[in-house]
Amino acid sequence: MSNQLLSMGSQIKPPVLVANKYQQWKTRMIQFLNHKNREFMTIIIEGPKTPMITVKGQPATDSSPKIPDRDIPKPVQFFTKKQKDQLKLEEEALIYLTMAIPNDIYNRVDSQRTKSPNLLLS
Repeated sequence: MSNQLLSMGSQIKPPVLVANKYQQWKTRMIQFLNHKNREFMTIIIEGPKTPMITVKGQPATDSSPKIPDRDIPKPVQFFTKKQKDQLKLEEEALIYLTMAIPNDIYNRVDSQRTKSPNLLLS
């Protein structure tokens, strides 16, 4: 299949980024993602939202200092249905983005770490 056909995409496959054609790709990609689900662009712009839980601190005692409350990432097994649905949307948006990036660029991006420990379900 030619690069020109790949770069255009379809209703089921996102357009592929081609060197020196970023503006065209960006426009097509936004249209593609909005067609799939309008929430995808919000997810991409704002990044994934990691649900957090508060771990209660402990008061000071004779043998230990006060431990303040702290927020930690919520384990996936304790997600609400809404949080699980959001996680699935985040995963789907990531899938479409990775499908739209050629292998040479994908390999560079893939070597980077994500900030969200809950980005993918195990």
